[in-house]
Amino acid sequence: MEIHLGKKVISSDGKHVGHVDSLVIDDMTHDVQSIISRSGVMLTVDRIIPIEAVGQVDSDGNVHLTMQATEADQQQQFVDHAFRVANPDELNELPQSWMSVTGQMPIFFGTGNATLGYNNDSSILRSSPIDSSEMKVDSNLPEWEGLLGSGTDVVGSDGKKIGTVDDVTYSEDGKITGFMVKAGFLFHHDVRLPADWIESVVSGKVRLNVTADQAKETHDTA
Repeated sequence: MEIHLGKKVISSDGKHVGHVDSLVIDDMTHDVQSIISRSGVMLTVDRIIPIEAVGQVDSDGNVHLTMQATEADQQQQFVDHAFRVANPDELNELPQSWMSVTGQMPIFFGTGNATLGYNNDSSILRSSPIDSSEMKVDSNLPEWEGLLGSGTDVVGSDGKKIGTVDDVTYSEDGKITGFMVKAGFLFHHDVRLPADWIESVVSGKVRLNVTADQAKETHDTA
């Protein structure tokens, strides 16, 4: 069965309840645990739909559920926020704050040369640090489950980026059989990679057990 990311998710009573945003993968077994169905345009809501609720995928790639729209709307919301952790040096240099006496929100500004606030010779803007900072992900998925979605980075075992995920295929027993990597980074055309190349799916990234050069060489000679 092939699930194309971005395709419609349709309930058993024929209602469009969202579209496939990503798949939830067991990082140990590479089994598909659920799909993330996203609804809404400006204010989106992501819901975790168990893979057992997927009845079929039609010829247009739309995913048909075995549950009605009201039941789909009651599924657990998915939470996933990435944030950067400030290092100790940054914590020591947090900006001062000047509380407004008018009852409005506080005004925050960087350290300046003047006694209060800043003068024309000091900037409230700073350059972003060039060193890589620790990234944390706040998610309500179990730690052994990873997210595989459109645009998810694919990197080799050497850490080099290969491309991004476009779609995923999996067997009837729920195991991933392969996934498509979009052209434009390492490959000049879309390439389907086998599931047994997957080392892990964690931290919003698919890491392979082959290097980027090995992946390119394999498909260049295929």
